[in-house]
Amino acid sequence: YLLTIGRTLELAAICLLITAAISFPGTWLYRLLNSRPLVWLGVLSYSLYVWNNLFLNEGNHWPIHQFPYNFLCAFATALSSHHLVEKPFLRLKDWLNKTGS
Repeated sequence: YLLTIGRTLELAAICLLITAAISFPGTWLYRLLNSRPLVWLGVLSYSLYVWNNLFLNEGNHWPIHQFPYNFLCAFATALSSHHLVEKPFLRLKDWLNKTGS
């Protein structure tokens, strides 16, 4: 099943669920996906994507690579990166768009 069409069907089902969730605002799934914790996680998702490999590495036996420290370090680094790098560059982009440069 997984070797043939399994993954494709699973991902298509997930796409349909997300499409249905955003198309019908009154549903529980819409409310869940728009809840503060999931919106916050969505905002941090790019930073988590960029930094997770430093800490979620099973081959290393340092304490920062062991659960739960690896999750804490990944989230702390992503949060720092979001506030110290991403937000200032987004403000710069907005400022440059306003000034017409």
